[in-house]
Amino acid sequence: MPLPISSVVWSEATSKQFLERKKMRKVAKFGGTSVADAEQIKKVLAIVRADPERKCIVVSAPGKRHPDDHKVTDLLYQWYSLLKLDAGKPATDIRALIRERYASIAEGLGVSFDINAELDTIERSMAVYLTPDFTASRGEYLNAKIISKAIGFEFVDASRFIRFGENGQYDKSETFSACRKVLGGTGYYVLLPLFENTRTKRPC
Repeated sequence: MPLPISSVVWSEATSKQFLERKKMRKVAKFGGTSVADAEQIKKVLAIVRADPERKCIVVSAPGKRHPDDHKVTDLLYQWYSLLKLDAGKPATDIRALIRERYASIAEGLGVSFDINAELDTIERSMAVYLTPDFTASRGEYLNAKIISKAIGFEFVDASRFIRFGENGQYDKSETFSACRKVLGGTGYYVLLPLFENTRTKRPC
């Protein structure tokens, strides 16, 4: 017996809704060489804009622009070591290299970004969280903030939705619940990964 027309219409609509719910949003990760400078980042932005389903992107700290260049992560490790030793001018010199790198990226992307204020905040935080892991993670943090402004996506720190229990173990259920609240809409996001302290095995 054929189904009533109303049942057929309902079935088709339900199937469409189901397929929409099952559609996965694309998450794209771009490594250090891909985001080493403004020109490379412009290529990344073009790739992301070419596919409306790429709604979440994760970016690394700037890598090398040429063989003799420095990775920003390496500069941050040096900055950490010199601050820990209270080395004075050498630490200031390394900070200047980091500042120039990000200032160049922001300028090349036409983004207004107060890198001096950001580095001041990081340096104050390092007085509390003076670990190599926290310091190195600021490379991704700064790049993600600049790129989010350049592409017009919301900057989201993964600490907003990744959850741990009282024993320090990752809580998958609570994380998924929080993630749906933070990323469950129709927005576009630049995500900052959550970094682990290699000594304590806890998030930075």
